[in-house]
Amino acid sequence: MIHNSKEFDLLVSVIKERLSTKSDFSIKEILKVFFLKDNKLMKFELSDEEIIIALLSLAPLVIPQKLNSIQSKENVLPGFVIPQAATFLPTIETAIYLLAGENIEERIKYLELLSGNSKLFTSHLISVQETAPGLPFTQALLQPGNTLINTLFNKEGNKNEFSHNFPARILESEYIWDNLIVDYDTRIQLNEVKEWLRYEDILNKQGKENPFTGGFKCLFYGPPGTGKTMAASLIGKHTGRKVYRIDLSAVVSKYIGETEKNLAKIFDRADQGNWILFFDEADALFGKRGTTNNAHDRYANQEVSYLLQRFEAYKGVSILATNFKTNMDMAFNRRFHSIVKFRFPEDAEREQLWNVHLPKGYVYEHEIDLKKVASSVKINGAGIYNVLRRCCMKSTLRNSNEISADDMLESIKLEFAKENKIL
Repeated sequence: MIHNSKEFDLLVSVIKERLSTKSDFSIKEILKVFFLKDNKLMKFELSDEEIIIALLSLAPLVIPQKLNSIQSKENVLPGFVIPQAATFLPTIETAIYLLAGENIEERIKYLELLSGNSKLFTSHLISVQETAPGLPFTQALLQPGNTLINTLFNKEGNKNEFSHNFPARILESEYIWDNLIVDYDTRIQLNEVKEWLRYEDILNKQGKENPFTGGFKCLFYGPPGTGKTMAASLIGKHTGRKVYRIDLSAVVSKYIGETEKNLAKIFDRADQGNWILFFDEADALFGKRGTTNNAHDRYANQEVSYLLQRFEAYKGVSILATNFKTNMDMAFNRRFHSIVKFRFPEDAEREQLWNVHLPKGYVYEHEIDLKKVASSVKINGAGIYNVLRRCCMKSTLRNSNEISADDMLESIKLEFAKENKIL
């Protein structure tokens, strides 16, 4: 467990040393004999001092009793706040004094580590609570960020992380690349997306700079249920990158400026990871700008303009998906490196889909002619998945592994009824 680790033993030693010797020692004297090669935070390429700051923000949560035992109201580090619960809470001033004491030059140097543009903040390892008006920013409370908490406490890293600071969930698929059934032109374009990611990986391994900056941006468009989401997840799976599906309901806000702030949090986090950002139903966020008739229209257009700028500046991989390409603001088109059209499946593709979505261990009743079903039932991949899911449930309840023609017919009718269609 992290609270039994030597990371916090080091922090306690540094605090004790600073309390006993005040400003007469350099933080380097302690840190030079301590360097965690196996520290989980090393992947962020933090300095020893930055690690101390990160641990300090966590200390009230992890080792509150130790904090209280090594300090007293008469002998406490500057900046520490003592709330009603009598637990010491660190501020920016606490961190600076811990690292630099009263050495002015050192204090100025470490102030840069606690600026809003430092890696500690942009990686969401720490955050600060705003101070009351009139107080210096050094009185702001230090708090652990979501990245820090997930890195140290979640055994699977950030796999299923979701919070107001990062409104996204990881997108995974049990399928493999060959299970993605699309037409020839679409597959060629998707292969190009994979090749771009492979090209980036080769440059990184060779230590070369990418002469074409700005990341890779892709638009998937086409009817619902044709494989856009599945393609995004499989691109990540095939290239070994995490795909995060952005929750637009948690991003879009009716309050002026909040949508931009929420999106900034996403891109700030994604800049630190080798991720793919997937915006489903992207026209809800990246829609067309309209004519300005009132203040609301003006702010709405400013919002899209901000998204456009931030989208272009993002150096990672982003995939936007929409059912209707015409709903997207035209200014985004030239910024896409690839625009992939997903078409409604043809007969041959539907026959493949009936086979791909059939779970292992199940078989079709001998009366079922898949070629005939594929040619006569105009249904997309998502619909086929739903039909087979219901059929498998029916078969299992009959203690059978055979998909019956009657169950299939009934399930197809129910699927068609969702869209007011008649079989």
